[in-house]
Amino acid sequence: MVVDVNDSVGDFTIYLPLSLSEDILGQLDICSLSSASQVSRTWNELISESDYIWRIIYKSLTGTEDYLALNAMSYKTLAIQRYITLKNKAKWLNGSFSNINSYKDLKNMPSQCKFSKTDWEDILQCELNR
Repeated sequence: MVVDVNDSVGDFTIYLPLSLSEDILGQLDICSLSSASQVSRTWNELISESDYIWRIIYKSLTGTEDYLALNAMSYKTLAIQRYITLKNKAKWLNGSFSNINSYKDLKNMPSQCKFSKTDWEDILQCELNR
């Protein structure tokens, strides 16, 4: 990793071992991690390139390390997809998509979202309870 002198003033990642910096950044939620990646080039590179950080984030979103899915994608990709899925599931559960009257209403629904069987069960149960 190339360190820019202007980026290093007060930057804890310069002074701590890489593993400790990754542990600290891995405690952030995905939105905070996105903001942290904009702090400096050093942080951006560390966050973007660290599979360890994204594995922690993915595990916090799913409660598991899904090695089968990892064969095709990185933990970063998996974590971002799961985050989007959870946000869309929350919209469903809050009733944002409950009043679908025709196919025209479907244009406002999330299109690139992979719900699991459990997600769909939760959504269906919530809709039946309305």
